[in-house]
Amino acid sequence: MASLAACLALAVAYAEDTAPSPPAAKTPPRSARKPAEPAKIREMPLVFRTQPTECHHYRPTGSHIAAVRCDTNGADDSPHARAAQQLAKNDVEEMRRQQLARELLRQQALSNAINRGR
Repeated sequence: MASLAACLALAVAYAEDTAPSPPAAKTPPRSARKPAEPAKIREMPLVFRTQPTECHHYRPTGSHIAAVRCDTNGADDSPHARAAQQLAKNDVEEMRRQQLARELLRQQALSNAINRGR
């Protein structure tokens, strides 16, 4: 998110510095022109809000194939990260509720089919 904001700030600064100027009445030939000075560039501080990443090998239960898992050290306590975690938790709970409802409907249909056969 911070890198997106930094990119947008640089794009706005570049657009302001390179605004089209009105054309000159007559331009001198190339040989008579002075070399143009480079445009002034504003320096923007870059702030990285990432945690160092730690990767390790693990072997899932019942598997002989090891996998690599990379985690960041420390929890991200930003409001955006908390909201994303809450959304993910809500999505998992909703999927579990839907799975339970489908299972109950399947069992009910099976029970009805058995009762009709009697």
